[in-house]
Amino acid sequence: MVGSMIFSAVLILSAFAPNYLIYSILLPIIGCVALLTFIGANTMVQLRTDSQIRGRVMGIYLTVFLGGTPIVSPFIGIMTQEVGTRPTVAICGLISLLAATATFVKFKDKGQEPDSFAIADVLEPTYENKKD
Repeated sequence: MVGSMIFSAVLILSAFAPNYLIYSILLPIIGCVALLTFIGANTMVQLRTDSQIRGRVMGIYLTVFLGGTPIVSPFIGIMTQEVGTRPTVAICGLISLLAATATFVKFKDKGQEPDSFAIADVLEPTYENKKD
């Protein structure tokens, strides 16, 4: 979540870059933080998922991660056309920053790892298993 907040903050800064030189200095920072955040999130999801259901969980993860693009992209295009590129980048960065900050604040003390990530250890036992 910290990576997401840094990404969003640098993205907002890039919207207000006064010239191409400063913008070109900020772009590699944006790319590096984005890659580190995406790789970290992907790794965490895969390592914390039992191998029996990892494919399904990754399918849901990628659907959420990439699935919003066809829905949101037209709105971003319309907003860019109406208010301009810089304000649109700043607004998108602000939305990301607010979402990452809210998620971080809500879950910062709830990140304790369970002893095991196996399905049988995480899920409640079913009625049939309780009889034994």
